[in-house]
Amino acid sequence: MDTTKNNKEEHLIKDNVKECLAHLSRCDGYSVGMTGIPSGFRKIDEITCGFQKGDVIVISGLPAMGKTALALSMAATMVLDNGSTILFDSFEMNNKRLVNRLISSVCSIPLHSINSGVLTEEDWKIIERRTISLQHAPLLLDDTPSMTLDDLRESCHRTMEKFHMKGVFIDSLQHIKTEYKANRTRNDDISELMYGIKALAYELDIPIFVISSMNRYADRRDSLEGKRPQLSDLRESGAIEDVADLVMFVHRPEMFHIYQDDCGRDLHGAAQIIIAKNRMGRTGDVLLSFKGDYVRFENPKPF
Repeated sequence: MDTTKNNKEEHLIKDNVKECLAHLSRCDGYSVGMTGIPSGFRKIDEITCGFQKGDVIVISGLPAMGKTALALSMAATMVLDNGSTILFDSFEMNNKRLVNRLISSVCSIPLHSINSGVLTEEDWKIIERRTISLQHAPLLLDDTPSMTLDDLRESCHRTMEKFHMKGVFIDSLQHIKTEYKANRTRNDDISELMYGIKALAYELDIPIFVISSMNRYADRRDSLEGKRPQLSDLRESGAIEDVADLVMFVHRPEMFHIYQDDCGRDLHGAAQIIIAKNRMGRTGDVLLSFKGDYVRFENPKPF
């Protein structure tokens, strides 16, 4: 039985006010008003002020848009630039494949070369030099298959006690195993998972990032503007939209033969990160560069 809720106590508001003021004091001085964990992408951080403790951040998009790549890019920034301990739970690919992606991204060596093992002498020099920081990074990888919500909760609590992690990435929501129950729909399953993950983020007092699939409706809509993801495209359950504190869509217009945006900016090799929901602030679009060979997102230059 989970006794976490029963162990909580009521607090006078003055205690919470003091805590918030102390937190703001520690954050004062950041150039973009950072109160949470930075993503590494300046324009995203300007909108979100960093990712906040207790929040659930959903990363969604159509297949092959780069959802996992964006998550890994952010996780790499958190561990390499900020020294934050991060847990990356992957139910879609094993640790070896994740590490190959990270090596490709950090070393700017094409992922195909990493996967095939066809590397030049210069490639090896770069790998030996640039993976030193990666080897010592506080990034925890877990590719345990067929995890249930209870398994995930137990794993996260155990990891928190041992490593005091600052955030968790889950790839992906639809791959978390649920138990069969009569007269239960897939919507019910996803709702239970989302509310459980939100409770977990609250218990651990950290942001949890959830990669989620998207319906193919946008892919079938006729107009070019209609290809843009919408909150209604989130797959299988309204609970994803309801529970999430922040929803980010990864959208690459060039995949739909759209090569220029309304402002006349070139969209070749570009990705729009659409912040469609932000419970604590504004929404908006952020344009990033996507380096397909390295499966990496970058701030555009100049940004």
